[in-house]
Amino acid sequence: MSQGNKTRRHRSRAALSRVIAVINGKGGVFKTSLVANVGGLLAEGGSRVLLVDLDPQGILAEDLGYADQGDGGRLTSRT
Repeated sequence: MSQGNKTRRHRSRAALSRVIAVINGKGGVFKTSLVANVGGLLAEGGSRVLLVDLDPQGILAEDLGYADQGDGGRLTSRT
């Protein structure tokens, strides 16, 4: 295996080692609140954070302070 392939594979593994997924099919088990709080703490600590909410209700956006602007969710924040 070439050195370039080893380096690329190492970077890929390093990136995946920083992924945190919270998954549970049951409702009401503190998933959204946990993700919002842990994500906020990591962001405050200087980490780059991407939170993805696959729940159709989109409660994570509300937990993070984004409100419905009456546009069907197309605009999540205003600057």
